[in-house]
Amino acid sequence: MKLTDFFENVPDIEIKSLMDDSRKKRPDSIFFCVKGLVNDGHEHIDEAIANGAIVIVHSEPLEKINPDVTYIKVKNVVHVFNQVADSFYDYPSHHMTMYGVTGTNGKSSVAWIIRNILNQIEPSAYVGTISIEYNNVKLPPLVASPNIDEVHG
Repeated sequence: MKLTDFFENVPDIEIKSLMDDSRKKRPDSIFFCVKGLVNDGHEHIDEAIANGAIVIVHSEPLEKINPDVTYIKVKNVVHVFNQVADSFYDYPSHHMTMYGVTGTNGKSSVAWIIRNILNQIEPSAYVGTISIEYNNVKLPPLVASPNIDEVHG
């Protein structure tokens, strides 16, 4: 996709992936500077660029600018990341029914059981602390809650 598919008044450059983890190698990607409780993506811009980011979406003022990179300042990086990921992955939530399980104990087990029941009717997925599963592919969970790119992709 092109950067112009997501933003106005930007260069017409090809985007191949999205990321908010600067440690991942993703050529021709947009890096979203997400601020979390522990880490702040703004502190990892250089690493993201070294790993392939050609566009930086940020909310804080930046001290250093790389002339080979496009910078886009926004008010809410997480909100913009969700919008871009939705479009980049062709609005996946529009093509499926989603269920959530809440509570104190047993959420992953209940969600896994529901997924297996629904799988008898149509292909179903599971995202939880046990694993991430879809179409006979089982991945280990990276964190308790997957990031925006993992949910949309």
